[in-house]
Amino acid sequence: MVNQSKKVLILLLALFGTTLAAPQFVHAVEESPGDFGVKAELPDNQIDKNISYFDLLVTPGQEQTINVVVHNGAAQERTFEVNVNPAVTSDGGTIDYGQKDAKLDKTVPFDVRKAVTLENNEVTVGANAEAKVPVTIKVPNKTFKGRVLAGVNVSPKEAETTKTSSSGNSVSIKNKIGYNLAIVLQQSKDPVTPDLKLLSAKVASVNAFPNIQLHFQNPTATIISDLVFSTKIYYKDKLFIKNTSNPYLVAPNSNFHLNLGLDKQAAQAGDYTAKVTAKDKAGHEWTFDQDFTVKKQKAEAVNKDSVVKPQQNNNWLIIGLLILVVIALGVIIFLLLKRKKKEED
Repeated sequence: MVNQSKKVLILLLALFGTTLAAPQFVHAVEESPGDFGVKAELPDNQIDKNISYFDLLVTPGQEQTINVVVHNGAAQERTFEVNVNPAVTSDGGTIDYGQKDAKLDKTVPFDVRKAVTLENNEVTVGANAEAKVPVTIKVPNKTFKGRVLAGVNVSPKEAETTKTSSSGNSVSIKNKIGYNLAIVLQQSKDPVTPDLKLLSAKVASVNAFPNIQLHFQNPTATIISDLVFSTKIYYKDKLFIKNTSNPYLVAPNSNFHLNLGLDKQAAQAGDYTAKVTAKDKAGHEWTFDQDFTVKKQKAEAVNKDSVVKPQQNNNWLIIGLLILVVIALGVIIFLLLKRKKKEED
């Protein structure tokens, strides 16, 4: 049985605030003197004025401009990159606003990158000063239920620094930190009941290790909070993996993967069954029971792309050794019987 897989730590070049119980304002980490900040100028159609992100009640066809204020606390003028990105769910179980070219789930009511736009993707802010970044919202002329999420991502446009590696080569490094400021659009305050679907199951190489990969989808326009997966994977009708996940925070109308490591074992071809129970903070529960087959070519491709290589099949070696042992015992018995008969003669 494979134990619960350990997560592989990934070195991030960009730090984005995405751990949200609901969309909220998240502070960046200061890495050098002279920090910066981002805040929202809340408009009249803000639903809750006690929160620091945009939570807007809108109507079909509505157009408005909201302002994001960028504060530069450094002693020199700085230029900042500004982008509006859709909210997606990362495989690590957080809401991610950092992907400009994210592939959207087919259930998304509309692409927020077309509905929420910027006139400029850069803003220059003087030393110890602030600047407003206007954000234009054009709600599609259609009705939708629940929430549509976007994030305004702001990061300083810093020059690359060159460092010399231990091998003597020059390496260009661009360190970035960033703020994400959520924008939530909804046409009604009525709650939406969440749903969860298991789309597929397969083996895949994740961070250079073989994994069982379960593909899930939240097809509803609501956030699913503290979603915990309890999973059992059976291989050839025997329990192969037992796993309880960390809590997931799932964006509306998004899909993501639950990756289950094989504890440094190679992927094996054959028949599998996934039995999954998922429970969220609100008490909703889903169960899934799905059979899937891994073909030999797929298992070999995953192992080829992974650090772990398939173990050699030792069955024939064991059989060969057993045959040699039997032959040796037969020879010994034959010699002993022959010697005994000779002594008797």
